[in-house]
This record gives sequence, C-alpha cells and structure tokens, in this order.
Amino acid sequence: MLEKDLQYQFKDVLYRLFEEIGLVGTAESAVVSAGQDQYQPDMLLSLKIDDRNYKVAVEVKSIGQPRFIRMAAQQLTEYMAANQDVSYGILAAPYISENGRVLCQRYRIGYVDLAGNTRLALGNLYVDIQGRDNPYPTTRGLKSVFTKRSTRAIRVLLSDPKRFWYVQNLARQADLSLGQVSNIKRLLIDEDLLEEEGRSFRLADPERILDAWLQNYSFRYNDSFDFYSLEGTQIERKIASFCRGRGITYAMALFSGANLVAPFVRYARSFAYLEEGIVEVAKQLDLKEVTSGPNVTLLKPYDKGVFYGIQDVNGLSVVSDIQLYLDLKKYRGRGEEAAEYILENRLRPTWQ
Repeated sequence: MLEKDLQYQFKDVLYRLFEEIGLVGTAESAVVSAGQDQYQPDMLLSLKIDDRNYKVAVEVKSIGQPRFIRMAAQQLTEYMAANQDVSYGILAAPYISENGRVLCQRYRIGYVDLAGNTRLALGNLYVDIQGRDNPYPTTRGLKSVFTKRSTRAIRVLLSDPKRFWYVQNLARQADLSLGQVSNIKRLLIDEDLLEEEGRSFRLADPERILDAWLQNYSFRYNDSFDFYSLEGTQIERKIASFCRGRGITYAMALFSGANLVAPFVRYARSFAYLEEGIVEVAKQLDLKEVTSGPNVTLLKPYDKGVFYGIQDVNGLSVVSDIQLYLDLKKYRGRGEEAAEYILENRLRPTWQ
C-alpha cells in the first residue's frame, strides 16, 4: 500500500475515531509538502479538546516493523522539539506490532493502525485499544529467523551478545551460508534487534530475541526415547563415560543440566542429548525402553546447533544455558520454575 494512499485513509480513520470519542470539538488537517532536505510530518491536525486547541503531527508509514517505527518516532520527536506549537505526535501504519507499540510509548507519541490498535494521550483525551490481530499477515519477519537451521546464528549471537560480528565470521561460526546469515541480519535489523557499527553488528536486546525464539520453539522438535534404569540419576555419569569412550557427542539437558549449573530443583528423571548411538547406549547400559514411568530420556536433537556452547560442569557435558532455558520453559512440571531461575541468575547477568 502506497504511503500517499495511506495518508488519506488514516485521515478518515482519525476523524471517525474523534467523532466516536465525542471529546473533540473540531478537527482540521493539512497534508504537508516537505522540502527536499527538510523533514515534515505527513499531516498536521488542529484539534480542540475541552476548549483547548492542539496541533498534532502525524507520520504515516507503509511498513510497521520496529526499525521503521523507531526511525519515524525519532523524526516526530525531533520535529516537535523544533516546532514548539506542535504538542503531540501520532504514528500511523497498517499494523504496529507489540514491540512497535512499546517503542511509541518510549518516545511518548501516540499510534494507530488499521487493525484498530490505538493509543492516544493528549490533554484530557486518552484512548487505549489493544489486542487487534494483524489484518495484513505476512510470512516475512521474525518467524523465518527461527527455522531449525537459522537458529544456529541466534545461538552464536546470544552466546556473546556484546560482541560485534560480520556476516562472514558469523556464517563461519554458525556453519551457515553467507546468504542465510545476510537474510537473518536483514530481518533482525527490520525488527530493531541489531545494533550496527559500520558493517559489523551485535544484538541490541538479547532478552527480546530469546523471548521471540521461545514463542517459535517446541521441545517436541527433538526425537525422544524413554527408558527405565535401576540406577536412577546415577546413570548420568555412565552415559557420559560411555559416550566419551565411543566418541559420541552428548550433553546433559533439562533437569539434569539445570541441577549441574544451578542446583535447586529436585528431580528424578535424567535427560541427555546424544548426537547418535541411542540404541547402543541403551543396550550397553541396560536401559529398558518403556511407554510410561520413565526415569531416563535420551534425545536426538532436531539440529546440531543444540550442541553449540556445551559447558563442562563437574566432569559432565551440559547444553548451553540458552538451550536449558528453552527446553525447561517448554517442558511441563517444574520446568518453568527452573527456566526462570536460569534466566535470572545465569543469563541476565551476562547481558548487563
């Protein structure tokens, strides 16, 4: 949708909104023509609320992704600072995501989209309408960043969020193609999740991207094999010893891993990722496959990225804190409690 068409569409949207509210006495507008090098908002509204006049700047964007929202919000605030007679700014786009709305509130400007999501706070006028779905859904966006292979790049970025990366070395570290990493970079920039310095970049908000990944992750992506062992949780060291002897990549996961890195939850079921050899391990360690009441679960990972950032704890390999958090958060029982502990005590301190 062209921005020029949107300007007139949003003019009607705002007029109807003001009429429904009943607080606005008059509403006149002008579509602004800007000089080539001078920023001007797309519309200037003259509003009368409770016998008081206000001039409001409206910026219309055809794309409502956070990067464009932030840029527009900055332009509006700078314009208002230079034009003292303009007392409020409103950003309008076909759809503004929750992250975009947070940005608008941070810049203290209002917003409205064609889905009906609206927040205006001007004088005695206050409107807050939320929760409307996107009427223009698209496959473009963060969801494509969280495909099974693409998350390798996210793991690398989260493992050292303060580090600046180039496409080439991130691709090498994540074992992805240059094209894949370039696309991931572009999508993260559009969502305002990367901070750029020349051609290099790093995460701007690690917790927000981890939360977005969580919304697109399932523990069930992995193949799961349930067993019973007479040795209880003591079987973990035998699994580790056997895998080391056979050259099998392994890592303790879920409650087994959480107990090693941040012991505070009692557990009676062991979990481990194995790159291969699950049948061999079960046979050699006398693990009995069961359909109910298992106390050992061996997992074949959905992607080798699961093993990125393995940590050694008391002689045992453990998946990264990122993988622990994702799996525990998505697992039933006390997994969420353990995940929050890891987030608060292991992850957040490294991001600050």
